[in-house]
Amino acid sequence: MTRDATLELFKAVRTALIGDTAIATAVSTRIATDWGVQLAAPFIRLSVPSVRPWEDDCGEGSEYTLRVHVFASDRATTGNIAARVREVLQDASLTVTGSDLWWCDYDQTINAQDPDDPTLTMAVVAFKAVTTASE
Repeated sequence: MTRDATLELFKAVRTALIGDTAIATAVSTRIATDWGVQLAAPFIRLSVPSVRPWEDDCGEGSEYTLRVHVFASDRATTGNIAARVREVLQDASLTVTGSDLWWCDYDQTINAQDPDDPTLTMAVVAFKAVTTASE
């Protein structure tokens, strides 16, 4: 059976982002997976919009589309934080409790206005990640 490690992946990503000096300086601890929580800009929200079964000779696991949404009041700040998110997470050796992370590969960045708050700009930094259960 495929193990879904979404919550553990969220924790590992949040830990890596908060542990980076540049990101911590920009957003402090305003990194959330709960989209109902109000945060002051700049801030980051994490989402995993899809989890798929993954299997190869290394075992069964899950493949994730991980999205890191960066919000700020100006495009330069949003872009700088998004670029740093890419640097921190691309090929990161994240500790995902109960699972082995095989990779976390950058996919793309999409820049836009926040549809819910026109005073904010947004960058969505997307990654593909794969985990299998730890032995």
